[in-house]
Amino acid sequence: MIPALILLQLLDALTTYVALRRPGLVESNGLLRSLMERIGVVPTLIVTKGLFIALVLALLPYMPEWGLWVLASLS
Repeated sequence: MIPALILLQLLDALTTYVALRRPGLVESNGLLRSLMERIGVVPTLIVTKGLFIALVLALLPYMPEWGLWVLASLS
């Protein structure tokens, strides 16, 4: 389960990066878009995906399996 979540986060970062390289496309999440404008697309993706993965790993011992699916849907 965890390797799949990590892989999905990495693939999400990659597809976001590829999509945002196209002219006229912007991030629809206002908070992420603001952060991307301040520090750049790649640093934002590294920070946000890294924090999400760290959060999942830190909370893993304390949450039921369905909690992982809830977290995955929020990312």
